[in-house]
Amino acid sequence: VAEGETSTRWIDMYQGKQVGLAVNSRFSRKGLETVTIIDQPYVLQRIDEQFDIPAVGASGTNRYWVRPQDGLVLQSEQYVTPELLLTIVHLRPDWESTR
Repeated sequence: VAEGETSTRWIDMYQGKQVGLAVNSRFSRKGLETVTIIDQPYVLQRIDEQFDIPAVGASGTNRYWVRPQDGLVLQSEQYVTPELLLTIVHLRPDWESTR
């Protein structure tokens, strides 16, 4: 993801049955951080996604920690609704070497 890259996607929210809501995003690199997954430290690139949903007045920041060499997301914190933040962790970051 290039610094400052923007995107727009559309979502549906079942609360109030709102469909076709535009989500505007802007991405920024925040540097390398060490993330520990199952007692194993990984030096990962953090990428923040600042988003806003103008139709419902919602905004926030999704965070992604990716391997710099290939862009694989090993951990993320993403809003699945304007009020609910979900943390996702890839528990097998070594999956390629175990095939």
